[in-house]
This record gives sequence, C-alpha cells and structure tokens, in this order.
Amino acid sequence: MSKRRNRNIRTSPLPQPQPPNRLARFKPSRAQIVSGALIFSAGMLAFAVVPNSFTVGTTISSAAMNDNFSALDARIALLEAKLASVTNETVNGQPTVRFTGVNVQVVNGLNATATANGSGNLIVGYDEALDTGTPRCTIGTDPVSGVIVVDETACTAAGGSWLISFKTGSHYIVSGSQNNYSRWGGFLAGNGNTSNYDYASVSGGQFNIASGQYASVSGGQFNTASGQYASVSGGQGNTASGQYASVSGGQANTVSSSFASVSGGRSNTASGEYASVSGGRSNTASGHWASVSGGQGCTTAVTYKWTVGGLTAGCSATLGN
Repeated sequence: MSKRRNRNIRTSPLPQPQPPNRLARFKPSRAQIVSGALIFSAGMLAFAVVPNSFTVGTTISSAAMNDNFSALDARIALLEAKLASVTNETVNGQPTVRFTGVNVQVVNGLNATATANGSGNLIVGYDEALDTGTPRCTIGTDPVSGVIVVDETACTAAGGSWLISFKTGSHYIVSGSQNNYSRWGGFLAGNGNTSNYDYASVSGGQFNIASGQYASVSGGQFNTASGQYASVSGGQGNTASGQYASVSGGQANTVSSSFASVSGGRSNTASGEYASVSGGRSNTASGHWASVSGGQGCTTAVTYKWTVGGLTAGCSATLGN
C-alpha cells in the first residue's frame, strides 16, 4: 500500500533570527538609576545634554551609546561633586540629612535681602495659616510717614493689605504655627505671632506683634512692639510704641515715648522721654526723665521728678527739681 501524504498538515516556519537588542544587555545599577533621577529632577537647573538621539526602528551602535553614557557620566560626576558635602545619616535613631563643611543659604531669588516675595524662608513645621483673630496690616509702619499703622484705612494708605493671615515675607526663620510674616529678615516662633515690618522678630509666646523696624517681642501674650527698636520681654497686653521703648513684663503696660521703660506691674504708663515706671499699678511717668518706683495711681509729670509709691497707695515726690 502506498503512503499518502496528508495535505492538511501545515508546516510551521522556522523561527527567524532576530537582530541583537543592544539595549537589553544594559542593566542600570542602583547608582545609575539614582543619578538618572537626579539628572531629570535637576533638569530645571542644568540639562544633561547627550550627543546622540535615536528613533524607533533604527540600529543603535555601541559607539553612539558609549558617547551618550560618557556625557551622562560627566553630568553625574558633576552632580556628585555638588553633593559631596551632603550625607544621609541616622542621628538619634532618625534619618537625617547632614551638611558638612558648608553653609546653608536660603534666598528668594531677588538678589537682595530687603525684598519679599513669599519665598526664601527657612520654615520648621507646617506653617499653618492663622484662621481666627483680628485682622492686621501687612505693613506695620507706614514706610513714608513713619506712622504706626493701627487701622484698615491707614493700612490701605500705606500700601498694605488688611488680613487675618499672611505669609508673603522673605528671609525669615519661622517655627511654630499660624504665624504671619510680610517683610524680611526676621525670626518667628510660637503661635499666632506677627512680624510685619523690616527685621522685626517675635521669638515666642502667642498673638504677639512686632510691627516696628528692628522691634522684638520675646514672649508672653497679646504684646506689641511697634516702635523702632522697641522691645517687650514678656507679660500680657503690653505695648512699646516709642522709639527704643521697652516693657520688661507685667500686664497692660504702655511705653509711648522714646527711650522710656516700664519694668513691670499693671496698667502703668511711661509717656515722657527717658521716663520709667518700675512697678506698681496705674502709675504714670509723663515728664521727661521722670520716674515712678511703685505704688498705685502715682503720677510724675514734672521733668527729672522721682516719685515713690507708698504702702497705702499714697505717693510722695522725694527727689527732683
């Protein structure tokens, strides 16, 4: 019997050899992956230019690939050199980025410290927005007249904005939460504090305001240093509005004249130049170089007069012209 060939059987073609995939043999290392990520993330700073580009369906030569890798290697080396002072450490059990032998400089890109655009700040924490409280001006003192801004009308006239929360300043060191800053070169910590004039700082406390040039509030609550170079060290509801004025502590004390001071107590006022109230309650030193040492309800309106408060709320002038 003769064998008959089954014509329904089809023979599959033999697999054809494929051109070698030159890219399949390249397996990037971890360092190369990280470096590549750095290159792309740093692309806004400096693009990694490679000499050869390829399109789909073209043959890639080893020489062209090597040229590209050489260009990338050069860029990686440059990035590694720039990051030579930065290391990833574990400090006190926490991952820590360490800078060694260098300064860390944060700038807003406007080529001057005395500029503001909301950037160039060193912020520790989440820097939440202030969501309650009384609005205040983004400019604490009118830069033309030198008058302290106290209401919305004066704020608008000075070119400021009347807001509850603002974070438009630059070159601040900011810590805590809900703090406001709108000028430049200050320090802010605590909660709900405001620096709204040049180089003014609040180093702690709550709802304090440093609105005079170079003014400072060290702590306490609801304190205001609005005079140029004025300071409030602590307490509650104190105001230093005179140039170089100071309130050391206490409650509801006011220093409204230049070089005057209140050391403590409650509801005391030093309104004469170089005047001082050391303590007590509701005392007033309104004469130049006048002084009240204590007591209650004592007033010294005469220049160079020193008044001592009595133990029974009486006042006596013991020294002066």
